[in-house]
Amino acid sequence: MRTNNHVERINRKLRHEEKARYKWRSRRTIVRFMVLLLDRYWEREKATRSRWLDEAPPIELERGSPKTVPRPRVA
Repeated sequence: MRTNNHVERINRKLRHEEKARYKWRSRRTIVRFMVLLLDRYWEREKATRSRWLDEAPPIELERGSPKTVPRPRVA
């Protein structure tokens, strides 16, 4: 089964962090580290996604038939 790129990226980051902090094998420390790591990741994602919410809302187009919209006549 294939996974998405964002899942693979997170898995690579976690494997790297586990290797870099091999001394941290106690369960309590790992849980604390994971919570902080995920919190940092979600804060970054939230900031990235909320950036687009500050922009102007998209213009809603009318769903009517194109024949009902008057067009200027060109001679």
